[in-house]
Amino acid sequence: MALWRKPAPPPVIGVLTGPPPPPTWWQSNRHLVLLAIGVIAGFWLAVKFGVAADATPACPPGLRPAHTASPTPAPTGAQH
Repeated sequence: MALWRKPAPPPVIGVLTGPPPPPTWWQSNRHLVLLAIGVIAGFWLAVKFGVAADATPACPPGLRPAHTASPTPAPTGAQH
């Protein structure tokens, strides 16, 4: 091979013949489908395990312990 010859160009493997095909329905809407599945699964888990539906207070207001008197009696006599 002489120094003045150009190397042969690489062979053409494939040729693009136009714009790419439009995306399929799944490619366009998969984020919406997965979002809907996640929201439905979240509500189902919350209802099943009672996380969101448990609205009962831990201690009803009428059942608080009563205040008791101190064990030492109050002094009788002069008041301040």
